[in-house]
Amino acid sequence: MRTGRKLWKIMIATLLLVPLFAGGISAFADTTPPPTTTDVTVHKRVFEDEMPEVKVNTGLEDATFGGTPLAGAGFTVYDVTAAYHAAIVGKTQAEAIAAVLALHNATPPTVFPVAKAEQLTVDPGGKTTFTGLPLISSGKDAAYLFVETTTPDSPTIIEKAAPFILAMPIYTAMGSAGQLNTDIHVYPKNVSAENIKEMTNVDVFGSVTIDGKEYPNVQIGDVLSYKLTIQIPTNIGTRTSFVIKDTPGAGMAVANPENLVVTGLTSPTDYTVTISPTRNELTINLVPGSANVKALAGDALVITYNMVLTEDAVPDTIIENNASIIINGTTTIEMTPPPGVVTGGKQFIKKDGQTDKALENAKFKAYRETEKGMEWATFTVNALGVNAFAGWVTDEADATEVTSAADGVIKITGLRQGTYFLKETVTPDGYVLLDEPQEFTVVYGGYGETEQLRQTILNVPKGLLPATGGTGIYAFLAIGSMMMLGAYIWFKRSKEQAEV
Repeated sequence: MRTGRKLWKIMIATLLLVPLFAGGISAFADTTPPPTTTDVTVHKRVFEDEMPEVKVNTGLEDATFGGTPLAGAGFTVYDVTAAYHAAIVGKTQAEAIAAVLALHNATPPTVFPVAKAEQLTVDPGGKTTFTGLPLISSGKDAAYLFVETTTPDSPTIIEKAAPFILAMPIYTAMGSAGQLNTDIHVYPKNVSAENIKEMTNVDVFGSVTIDGKEYPNVQIGDVLSYKLTIQIPTNIGTRTSFVIKDTPGAGMAVANPENLVVTGLTSPTDYTVTISPTRNELTINLVPGSANVKALAGDALVITYNMVLTEDAVPDTIIENNASIIINGTTTIEMTPPPGVVTGGKQFIKKDGQTDKALENAKFKAYRETEKGMEWATFTVNALGVNAFAGWVTDEADATEVTSAADGVIKITGLRQGTYFLKETVTPDGYVLLDEPQEFTVVYGGYGETEQLRQTILNVPKGLLPATGGTGIYAFLAIGSMMMLGAYIWFKRSKEQAEV
């Protein structure tokens, strides 16, 4: 019995001590100094074309927030505690924040003290952390204004993050009531837009299919019309230079600059245009400080102009036309070019039909058949000594003669894919003039120096046999041989019958 009573006394004493220990533990916890600062991590996100639907920042890290991390954005933190507490009297927190933002956005803006100097977001996460922001400022719960003070030039930002205010204290949305958040995460959003270059008269030309992709089928002299849609960044007013440059490939050149139109802007107040002496570079310099240019911030600028295919165009080559934007002389934004254009050509070799010898000084005129009749080609001789297409005429007398070289070769370039004809106008001395035109086809990959690609044109010497073309002699010989064989058989049979 005594033993049992002692056990109960021990148990009761122990139970009585629990509150004391509990109280002691609680008292010990309460003595831990409360936090005096907080960290704020800015996760910079950029979205294409338009701002997404509103997504509330919880203050917690959110891996599903969306967008693409953006490096190079700078944020500055301002202490707006005094203004915030003056504005919140008799108002909601939202109303007080709106009142402070109105002061910041006013003209001129209210200047607030800097709490943290500008910090840039960095790769790969596009974030920066402002550490040690005091929770109390001048004896009151602190309030901080975050402003995007630097916007990167690439990608092109057409809408930057709006300034936002964090009013302390901030509690964890998912924690227990009263749990202070000292590791705050925010996700300010920007919107970017793509600069677009397109060929506007592509439907005028047929197409060439190369590796499953279609390209305009063009000839020398064709005018190619282009349109640039340039997104003017929100920070255009702070830039020192904004240059748009077009660099056509070999065989393409800037056409008449009078056809260039910069919609809504006036030269030279808002922009200047420079064309290189060789016409292989077009430069448009915007004036960032002009009122009209600054008014375009966040909007698109449309520029139209023409290029022309020149005598230097190489057959079976995809000729591209690239454009880029250079900002402040350092940042280059390459624009996605439209499909390049393709022109063609054909090579011929003039030969003796008997000896296979190359024949020099044979002359031809090229033509094509249309619904309106024959059109004859004119040519110029380019720097490589090649007959480059120059245009079509309706009178044969106005057509250009192309002449076989010492090696018998004739080169024609700058034609669209299709079917054409060569008419021999002058044959080499001692040879029979062809009385039938030579049909030829221009196809992609059909221009080259090889025997397989060059089309052979044959002539036969005078006095040998009449000819109806390069291959007509062989048909004539075959027919003649058959006639001689038939005559021999007839003669032999007649003789046998006479002897019987």
